[in-house]
Amino acid sequence: MSSLQKKYEPQVIAPASPEQKKDAEQTHKQIVKLISDVKTVQEKLEHSFVTLGKLMFRVQAKVYWETLGYKSWKEYMDFLQNMFDKGRTQLYGYLSTVKTLSDHVDDETMDAMGISKSKELKRAVAATGKSPSEELLKQAVDPKLTVSDLREKIHKEFNIVDHVEPGVWFDINGFFLLEDEKEEMLNCFDIVKKLDPPISQTLPAHVQMKEVLMRLVQNFMADHAGLGEDPFQ
Repeated sequence: MSSLQKKYEPQVIAPASPEQKKDAEQTHKQIVKLISDVKTVQEKLEHSFVTLGKLMFRVQAKVYWETLGYKSWKEYMDFLQNMFDKGRTQLYGYLSTVKTLSDHVDDETMDAMGISKSKELKRAVAATGKSPSEELLKQAVDPKLTVSDLREKIHKEFNIVDHVEPGVWFDINGFFLLEDEKEEMLNCFDIVKKLDPPISQTLPAHVQMKEVLMRLVQNFMADHAGLGEDPFQ
């Protein structure tokens, strides 16, 4: 028999000993418990990030960052970023989701949906300006409904067709870059694409670039726009 044939020859495995059976059962129980614990933590995070967005919105809207002794909203966001150990864009994602949905979805429903489903709904509301139906919200809070399933229902209700963007074509004038400037800019774009939620590589290049630029714009506006203005006027 050749060595190759020996390699793939079925081997007879001896019956497990009592010790092996006990170890197998204990290992299985540990795996099941760990998966259960991870799912519980993930579910808590889904709701915690919604709460975090709400609290950040309150601090920004009521200019509480100034009351707390910070010189600017950016300085307060820097503090949160360092404490959270995540990019400011992710934090702003939670904030902007709550801000966009606050006029369309009540707090209880948003909490029940969690941040991932809320983000999907936020994109549709921001793109169309329409409020979701009561039926859609009822389905969205169902824990058995996945984010992917909800996305499909959102697209149908809001009549969103992938890769067909509303609006008019906006041509950004080109410009010259030194080699190191170009490298720095491309590295920045690459980082933005990978931030949560990552930009799908299956999207057309111009759609990816629009998403990159919008994230950068929103991040800048979160830091610098409307400082000192009354947000409730």
